[in-house]
Order: sequence, then C-alpha cells, then structure tokens
Amino acid sequence: MANFYFLYFEDLGLDCRAQRIGAIGYAHRSVVVHKGGTTTGTARSRKGLSPLTVCHEIRNRIRFVPDQNPAWLGSTIAKQFLHAGWFGAFGAFRNMTAAFHGLMAGIKGEVGRPGAAAALAKK
Repeated sequence: MANFYFLYFEDLGLDCRAQRIGAIGYAHRSVVVHKGGTTTGTARSRKGLSPLTVCHEIRNRIRFVPDQNPAWLGSTIAKQFLHAGWFGAFGAFRNMTAAFHGLMAGIKGEVGRPGAAAALAKK
C-alpha cells in the first residue's frame, strides 16, 4: 500500500492502482467487516473527532485527487477549506486548527506519518 498516506485513502489508492493494471476482481460471496474507528476512534460530533483523523483525512484527500483527476484539485481545496471552517462554526476549534494544518500539509505535498497533527492530538 502507499506509505505516503499513512491514514485515510491508503486503501482507495491501492484499489485505483490495482484497477489501472487490471488486477481487480469481484468476489460476490465475500464478506468484509469494517471495524471503523479502531485506529483513531469514533465520534458523533465534530468536537469528538480526533485531530489526527481530521488532519489526515483532509491532507490525504488533497493528495489523492490529483492522481485521479487533476482538474478537480482546485475545487477539492476550496471544499476542504470550507470543511475546515465548519469545524469552527460548530465550536470545534481544536479540530478546525487540525483541519487547516491538514489543508496546508496537503497543499505542500507532505506525506507519511503525522507531524503537526500528532502535536495537536497531544494537547
């Protein structure tokens, strides 16, 4: 899998690469159980989300989109900017900060394990 994603989009990136080489199949009897939140936890509110989750989901979306459709990058960045602002509108200021860190990290092309988001998560 693509190591540069670290969290979020690594599986989708693998799927897209496999599809390009024709290595995708369909197992109609398979069952896959996704235990969401086992890495970063789950939350029912914007305040309850982990800053690590917020930062990397936004960063990796910005990293992923140009590989699939470069024409969508500008609108993706604009939408993620609005998404980051929504955290503040709901009073989740810590996650708003993490979202803007993720936005800037994605624009700068940062990859791999967390940097600024890890520091935010410890505060």
